[in-house]
Amino acid sequence: MTYNGATRFQELSVVRRVYLTMKQCLIAFLFDLGGIFAGWIMSHAIPVLSIAPWLLIIYPMILTIRGNINGILSGNLSTLLNIGLIKPRFMKNTEIFYSLISSIMAVVLIVGLLSGGIATILGSMFLNIPLTEFYLIGPISLLAMLLSTFLIVPITISIAILTFRLGLDPDILVYPIMSTIADIIASFCLFLAVDLVLISFSKELIASFLLVLILSIYPTYLSIDRFIKGDEGFIKNIKEITPFITALLIISSIAGSMLSMFKKAIEANSYLLMVFPAVICTIGDMGSIIGSITTTRLNLGFLKPKLSELRRILPEILGVEVIAILMFLLYGIIGWVLAFLNSYFIPLLLLVNLVSFPVITVLSFLTAMRTFKHGWNPDNFVNPIEATFSDFLATAVFVLIIATVET
Repeated sequence: MTYNGATRFQELSVVRRVYLTMKQCLIAFLFDLGGIFAGWIMSHAIPVLSIAPWLLIIYPMILTIRGNINGILSGNLSTLLNIGLIKPRFMKNTEIFYSLISSIMAVVLIVGLLSGGIATILGSMFLNIPLTEFYLIGPISLLAMLLSTFLIVPITISIAILTFRLGLDPDILVYPIMSTIADIIASFCLFLAVDLVLISFSKELIASFLLVLILSIYPTYLSIDRFIKGDEGFIKNIKEITPFITALLIISSIAGSMLSMFKKAIEANSYLLMVFPAVICTIGDMGSIIGSITTTRLNLGFLKPKLSELRRILPEILGVEVIAILMFLLYGIIGWVLAFLNSYFIPLLLLVNLVSFPVITVLSFLTAMRTFKHGWNPDNFVNPIEATFSDFLATAVFVLIIATVET
């Protein structure tokens, strides 16, 4: 029997629902191991910290923006596919599909510019970096965002279409798979942007600025085109997403500031940076799966917008947690080995799971419920909120681990 989690879950027994959720979560969470590769990429940028300490501020911000933007795209694609408002294909799709893609591209351009400014201000406050460094930080931030977006968006759409066509549940698979792939791409693009601006071109930044300008043309064109056409879906998305993502960006910048305070410890223990993206991915994926399941079933009328309805998706919640705790145990073992048998890794990461899972479950569920009840699009809010919170939580724990290693 082909299983579609959105439309057939009520026909299945509780045990079957737990099993099918675990099965698909295992596929999704195994991709999180790729986060270690993303961390490996960024660990190679550690030597650059001596000339660009603000990279520790930008990196969590780039990962959070990636999580927020890709979370909005993944959540909307999953819901719209399940309720039939878009078709599982690239070409000749519905107007809703093209409005969604256009608004995502426009928001990336706006937030990419803002992130450079915020990173510069925080660098000035915490690292005594002159504000004039914006001429370096701005292009690096925007270039990393634009490069990664042009790669991530088509891959996300492809995975959403593929999972839907295979009869799997996009709510469970798309964001978790993409969160890791996107982290790898975002880490690589940030590393590439740093290389272009700080190393390859050094004082000759003209080529970098030209590249940023060229990459900005397409999202700018899409935005102008949609505004001229009076695309209500595009305008609504921009109004909902932009101020909201900007607020979350400011919150996430605090995480980068915390990391920057431990610059010397990170330089001395580069292996720590390798586990960081994987932990962030899994915490975010837990909330994303639960939030996406909730938003889809709200739109289908299977759930009512009230807290008591949480019990109706308990089998799915249990399935998510069983696989999640196994992944945290695995990360603990990997961290234990990489940290030369530091015994703190396994209990610390298991504690992270036990603390974060109930909090992020309720947060994702309540966000979906409240936004749906107010007539907003829950998929524009659930993943960004839980991704920002999970990134902040993961960073706080990462700082705790660094402090433990230092002592």
